[in-house]
Amino acid sequence: MSDTDPEFTAAGVGIGVGVGLSIGVALGVALDNLALWMGVGVAMGISFSLAFSQALADESNGEDDANGEAGRAQ
Repeated sequence: MSDTDPEFTAAGVGIGVGVGLSIGVALGVALDNLALWMGVGVAMGISFSLAFSQALADESNGEDDANGEAGRAQ
């Protein structure tokens, strides 16, 4: 898999969907429009899934930053 391909991990998907749906439900209950905000929560869950998955994959590969430049001489 190349560096630009998305890499989903089970933990990242679980965390991302959980966070996204929790935020969506909280906003839906607070703003009294659960149907609207649940859809937003699903969209946030998908984007958070990718973000958390990539962060966890980078961490397991030993990379410290988003550019993968940990340990390189400057």
